Amino acid sequence: MTVVLVKGYPAGVSTDTKQRMVETAVRLFRTQGYAATSWRGLVAESGTPWGSVQHHFPGGKQELAVAALAAGEDVALGAIRIGFEKHARAGDAIAWWFGKAQLLLERSDYAEGCPIAMLSLHSGDPVVAQASRDALLRWRSALAEQLDERGYDDSSALALSVLTTLEGALVLSKGLRSSEPLEVAARDMRERFAP
Repeated sequence: MTVVLVKGYPAGVSTDTKQRMVETAVRLFRTQGYAATSWRGLVAESGTPWGSVQHHFPGGKQELAVAALAAGEDVALGAIRIGFEKHARAGDAIAWWFGKAQLLLERSDYAEGCPIAMLSLHSGDPVVAQASRDALLRWRSALAEQLDERGYDDSSALALSVLTTLEGALVLSKGLRSSEPLEVAARDMRERFAP
């Protein structure tokens, strides 16, 4: 079972329905994108009653997409943090993170890509597009901070390069239905950030 942390909801409100809706939204947006995922389909797929959905997400699909972005961002930020906690070398930490992304892609039979990228590329909604940009900038900042702590110069540009490598490898792996691009990218990161 996948557990997605949902942040920003008032205390005392049951998160079960919200949790199911967010988990469903993350999965559907990763496979179908924003435009191809209907509000009705989200509700039906999550098995939640219409009244509950309207209560928890009065802003509809847009509000749910922003919550799904927050959940995807939390997972990625957690992976960055854990990777750098587990590995002293930046290259190993980044390769570990790429490996986790590869594992998720393989488990979905190459159907689910990056939760942020799919919404960033295809939302058509300015609020969702801005939330996507903000999430990507926070990823970059978190990664740059880790690189900076390890003494790398121009850590922000390096972080952008790492994210570019990851996102490109995810797109190619998904399109080719092969883990090879992610494996090559992980190996390149180990070499690039070798001591």
